[in-house]
Amino acid sequence: MKIGFIGASVTAQDFNYQTKEVVGYREILSLKLRLNLNLMCFKNFSYPGNRLSDAGLVKLQEVIESKPDICLVEPLIEDSTRGVEATMDEIYYFYATLLTNNIYPVTIFLPNPKSGHCRDWINYDNLKNINIELNIPIIELDFQEPIDSTYVNGVHTTNKGAILYGEEIYNQFYSIVKNGIPKCELPKKTSDNVFVTRLAGTSNNEILLGKVLLQGQGNIKIVQKSKIGPHTPVLKYTIGNKSLSTGNEVCLWDPYCHYVRGAYSILLPKIKLSNSPLELIFSISNTLPDYVKCRRDGIIWPGSSELYLSPLQDAYIISDNKIKVSLIPH
Repeated sequence: MKIGFIGASVTAQDFNYQTKEVVGYREILSLKLRLNLNLMCFKNFSYPGNRLSDAGLVKLQEVIESKPDICLVEPLIEDSTRGVEATMDEIYYFYATLLTNNIYPVTIFLPNPKSGHCRDWINYDNLKNINIELNIPIIELDFQEPIDSTYVNGVHTTNKGAILYGEEIYNQFYSIVKNGIPKCELPKKTSDNVFVTRLAGTSNNEILLGKVLLQGQGNIKIVQKSKIGPHTPVLKYTIGNKSLSTGNEVCLWDPYCHYVRGAYSILLPKIKLSNSPLELIFSISNTLPDYVKCRRDGIIWPGSSELYLSPLQDAYIISDNKIKVSLIPH
C-alpha cells in the first residue's frame, strides 16, 4: 500500500537535527504503520510555509503522478502570513481531483494548540462540510484544552507532541484501513471552476515571468516556487493595455527569511479579468523588503544591488475560468 502525506510545515516536520529527536507526527505514524500493518511505501508532498490555496493546488499534480493508494491530507495548519484561505471551490477541486484519480483521501484535523480544539482554525467548517459531502473519512484530534508547551513550539510539535499526534492518528487511521483500502466514491459533480495552468519555461527566467499576455474572464492568481531568503526583493507587476496601466508591488520576502529555503510565492495576488486582453509585466522593484519584521535579530541584510529572484519551478496560474495565456520572456 502506498501512502502519501500532504500538508504544510507540521506535516513536513521530521527530525530535530541538533538533538536527533523525532519531532514530526508523520515519522511516528509511518513507523507504527510499518511495524503494525507492514506498510512500507510513504511519500511526502508537504509544502512548509505555504497553504492549500497556493502550493497545495500546484503540488496536487505531483500526488496524482505518484499514484498513492491513500493520501493523508492535513489542511488546517497553514502560514497565515502569506496566501489566502482556500475557497470552497478550491477545496472541492482538491479532493475531487484525488478521488477521480482513484486516490483515497483521509483528512487529518489537528488541534489549535491555544485551545486544543480543531474547530478553532479559520477554515475548519468549510473543510469539514466538503469532506462530509464527499464521504471522506476525517481523523480529528481534539484535546478539549490548551496543549502544554512541552508538546508544541507554536504550532509545531516537539518530540512529545509528535508521539502524541502520531499515536492518536494511527489509532483512528487503523479503524479506517483495518479491512483494506476503502473504495473511492467518485464525486457526484466535477469541479468546473478551478483551473491550474502551468506556464512552461518560466523557471529559466531570471525575473520570473517576464511579460504575460492574458485573455479571458474571471479571477486569477499566479504562484511559483522560488528560492527565497534575505536576498529576495520586492516584485513589481504592471497590468495594463493602451487604456489602462496600474503598478503594484508584492513582497516575496517574509519574517522567516533570515535563512534560504524553497517556498511557493504568490507573484500575483488575485485579480479579476474581463474579456479584454491584458498585458502583465513583472520586474524587480526599487522598494526594499521590510527587514524590521524579521523574527530573528543579528542578521546582516543584503544591499539593494544584491537582491535577486531565483525560481525553482515553472509558475502556475490558478483561475476560476479558462483563460488564454502566452509568455514573452525578457
